[in-house]
Amino acid sequence: MDYLTIVQFASGLALLLFSGYWLIPASVSSAHHMGIPPRLIASLIIAGGTSAPELLVSLDAGFSGNADIAWGNILGSNIANIFLVGGLGLLILPITIDAGRDRKDISWLAGMTVLAALIIYADADSGMIRYVSGAMLLLLFMMHARISAKTGTAAVDETPEPSPQFGLAVAIVTTLASIAGLVFGADLMVVSGVMIAQDFGVEQAVIGVTIVAIGTSLPEIAAVTASLLNRRSDMALGNIIGSNMFNLGIVLGLTLMATPLSASHALLQSNMVFFLTSMLIMAVLIFTQARLGKKTGAGFVLIYILFLILEFYS
Repeated sequence: MDYLTIVQFASGLALLLFSGYWLIPASVSSAHHMGIPPRLIASLIIAGGTSAPELLVSLDAGFSGNADIAWGNILGSNIANIFLVGGLGLLILPITIDAGRDRKDISWLAGMTVLAALIIYADADSGMIRYVSGAMLLLLFMMHARISAKTGTAAVDETPEPSPQFGLAVAIVTTLASIAGLVFGADLMVVSGVMIAQDFGVEQAVIGVTIVAIGTSLPEIAAVTASLLNRRSDMALGNIIGSNMFNLGIVLGLTLMATPLSASHALLQSNMVFFLTSMLIMAVLIFTQARLGKKTGAGFVLIYILFLILEFYS
């Protein structure tokens, strides 16, 4: 194995950790100066920024004819965001559910998840069907973003915010630089991780749904971990839900409109159960206002480990 690849992997990890450290105080300062809830920053700006790797990977895979990698990346990233990102986050700090806001957000995500599942089973490979399907996902995402921005800026947050650590200009620059650092650091880890996996003879489809999906979820892991270490559970949950919505609305929507995506039967069998189950479990927990603590986090991580085992040995 090339030692340069290992150095590249370690450098990407270091950049992720450094960027994640500065992301939350900078984004909270930006929200404070602009008079908007930090949760809105997390669910739209940070979630969109940290989901950029999924968009680039899926478009590249679609244009190169590797539809299974594109589908595996999108489905695998959403599975990873809930079970891995959410699970690891809950092992750090419990997440408090906001009954009104979180129920609305998870309802939108559930609708987009069902639509994505229907698109996969319908094998939307023809031009008109995939264009309409992609446009519908994009429209749902933009409608939710518009509603969230409108209601978010009008809402009054009862929790007093601490004094901002940065001025507005420095806060915005630091936020954007941190997001860029997360994305670039994840890219270094994905590229080196794929090379390491190929050295061990791992198949392409498995790489797509595991290593690439986990790699493109690393920014979310760093962002959610940083949120919880800063005791911002509202931003942590907002980032998880927002990233999954971005993956379906923007990543899948644009990829469908750009290139045909015909999912293989093997991909449907191995991924759809976990894709739909992750959404169902998250919705049930939010609607029942269950306590999301370390036990839930451990359960999520165990489910994700089971998913990886089935992927490698199915």
